[in-house]
Amino acid sequence: MLSNFKLILFSGINGPLGYALESLTSGDSRFVGFTSIECDLRNQEETIMFLRDKIGNLEPSSVALIHLAAKSGGAIFSQNYPGTIFVDNILMAINSLAACRDLGIRRVILTLSTACYADTLTSPTEDKLHEGSINGIDFAYAYSKRMQEVLMRSFNKEFSMEISSVLVNGIVGPKMKFNTGQSILPASLIRDLAIARLKSLFVSHLIIEYGVSIHILSIWPEQFCGV
Repeated sequence: MLSNFKLILFSGINGPLGYALESLTSGDSRFVGFTSIECDLRNQEETIMFLRDKIGNLEPSSVALIHLAAKSGGAIFSQNYPGTIFVDNILMAINSLAACRDLGIRRVILTLSTACYADTLTSPTEDKLHEGSINGIDFAYAYSKRMQEVLMRSFNKEFSMEISSVLVNGIVGPKMKFNTGQSILPASLIRDLAIARLKSLFVSHLIIEYGVSIHILSIWPEQFCGV
């Protein structure tokens, strides 16, 4: 899918998806990841200047962008900062696509989330992405991701771009937010299990507290940030 491109830029390397992609492509010089410190995608001017600098003398048609950066967090973060989450995610997506459009980069990949689906759906499929309302605590994040599918179709139709979107969910690994107040449930479980292991505590109380079954208890805390 991306084998014909000379440069493949991707955002969000301080997140689990971007970090994983950076690790997997470390031997391929075509893949260049970047952080929000290098380019704040919420800033339109900064985004286009950054991408223009990275393209250099390459033909824009030989460059692709994978947009992995996102503003997200656990229940507490989602409850306290819904406006920030929604606006930041929408701005990053719009600025990324607009900059690519203006520079002549046609190939872009966006990442959505299964949070886009309404809670009432029993069998989510692609054609039901916009079916039903989202009322969960992470509604702002969910709607910001759902709207990126609209951005994809709109830019493809009007500007003849080649934007696609992929649905991801359940990403667990290094670079997740493990700190209290921002971590999602899997990260919270990993953090608490790691702390329990460090303190040689039993983890049965965690199963009761979270109401889930824990099948893998081999957690090495030194592999995770913020523990």
